[in-house]
Amino acid sequence: MTKALTSADLVGLPKDLVQQINAAARGAMSKQLLDLFEQIPPEFRHVADVMADHVSQYQFSKIITLTEMEKRDG
Repeated sequence: MTKALTSADLVGLPKDLVQQINAAARGAMSKQLLDLFEQIPPEFRHVADVMADHVSQYQFSKIITLTEMEKRDG
């Protein structure tokens, strides 16, 4: 079972990357999202993996919610 992510899991990710992920999720741009996940640092691999699962299940709203929380926190 995949662990649910919270905004705390995104702390330390580059803000511009989080914003790009948010924008791509809003446009349901699967390919662009997967390309962006490749830019996520290795120590955040679990974050990329969970978000990639969301993409494969067309759950863009989960990515949007997660990255919106990060934008508000930052």
